[in-house]
Amino acid sequence: MASNIDSNALKSCLFDGGIYRSLDFYSGLIFQCDLGDTKECVGGGEFTGLVESFGVKNTVYSIGMAAGVERLMKKIK
Repeated sequence: MASNIDSNALKSCLFDGGIYRSLDFYSGLIFQCDLGDTKECVGGGEFTGLVESFGVKNTVYSIGMAAGVERLMKKIK
């Protein structure tokens, strides 16, 4: 997958098995994107099983993310 990323768009990619998100509903892979000194601009992960906790009978495989718009806008300016 890393070979498909445009080298001009992404200067470096780091795998860190020690990152964690403080939400308990993540069930697998989690990720976080930092832009230099601006930390946690984008983050998310897998939360398979979350929908079932609301009474859905089928397994729903889910991945989600959120972006800090204010942090991204500061970086653009």
